[in-house]
Amino acid sequence: MPKVDSTTESRETPLARAVKECMLAKPKTSATRKELVMTVEYKFKSRRHYDAYQNDPAIFGDEAKSASGWLSFRRTNEPVLTVEVDEHSIFLALQEWGALVEHGLGAFAKAHTDVVATMYAYHTGPSPSVNASDGDHHREFGWHNACFLGVVGRDKANIRDAISNALTAQAGVPEEIVEARLRDRTKLKQVSCRNPSDYIPLRQFRSTPAWHIEDGRCWAPADNVLWFTRESWSA
Repeated sequence: MPKVDSTTESRETPLARAVKECMLAKPKTSATRKELVMTVEYKFKSRRHYDAYQNDPAIFGDEAKSASGWLSFRRTNEPVLTVEVDEHSIFLALQEWGALVEHGLGAFAKAHTDVVATMYAYHTGPSPSVNASDGDHHREFGWHNACFLGVVGRDKANIRDAISNALTAQAGVPEEIVEARLRDRTKLKQVSCRNPSDYIPLRQFRSTPAWHIEDGRCWAPADNVLWFTRESWSA
């Protein structure tokens, strides 16, 4: 079970880190380079943000001009069952893991176009998780830094499976996406996700939206106002 972190310092989500690294780093392969220029679609975070844009477009960036409506986030005040991602095990194998989740969720969303669900993230660091893990770091030290991902909305168990399978078996993830992010292929087999893991009180743990499924697509935050999706995530 993770310890409660009472600090108010905001943490960069794996997704935000992945997007930043992907956009700033020189692509390692032509496949990655192609991915960066794939069609991107934007939506506003909420109806409130959409209305604010209609009232004063000048305060928003250029991307807002192409945004088509808004997303319907799912929320709850109840503790949510999570999938626990052993981040130590992932970073022994991969440079970042956001893209794998996006492709895994994109494949799920394409096959379940009626599902609307929001994934929330809670990071344990610097307080480690001592839950069981097959990761090499955990086997040596008995703990690991973890990201708990809780699903609010429909089909929660299958969405948790899609996340876990994308990371541990690269299910739904094109090989070129994995190849472009590899640090050590021999470590891929020890990537560990505990599914299901603990119930997390999202509000108490200050969990933040990390991904969203709607309209048969996976969506991720571009900034505090806009979310985006790439057609390649559902290809």
